[in-house]
Amino acid sequence: MSNLLRISIAGFLLMSLTFLLMPLNSTAPEEGTDIFRIIVGVLFWLFLIIGIAAQIMLSKEFKKSEKKKAKRRIGLFSFLQNREAAVFDLLCLIGFIAIAFMVLFTDGTMYFAYICTSVFVFSFCMHCILNGKIYNTLKRKPNAKKKSEKEEKNNDKIKA
Repeated sequence: MSNLLRISIAGFLLMSLTFLLMPLNSTAPEEGTDIFRIIVGVLFWLFLIIGIAAQIMLSKEFKKSEKKKAKRRIGLFSFLQNREAAVFDLLCLIGFIAIAFMVLFTDGTMYFAYICTSVFVFSFCMHCILNGKIYNTLKRKPNAKKKSEKEEKNNDKIKA
């Protein structure tokens, strides 16, 4: 897996984890809480920008290295393209349903709402990445190398 892909995933993970810090900001206004709010906001945007920037650089690298265009839709509109994507597609759906349930049937003050939001945001980012052309191409390349090595070994055995 590409280092840019890892950086992107880490950026999106850390960005989504900042949602878990947000309830700590909403406590009674005390001295110094404003700085904590600013830090959480800066971390959110910093990690979001890191994740997006890594995806943009990965996309540019992918376009330069790919000779033929992949005939697939972007990850946003694709579903269940591989095992990893299926897991995050399911988590995304569960997170969305949980958030919808809390909006409709609770007052939204529970910490569980922040957990569901964090899970939904990260799983949505992973849905877009894992169902996308770049990830599926990167995933196939090592498998293609392994298959060609196996075929060469088989051909050598047949010749011998």
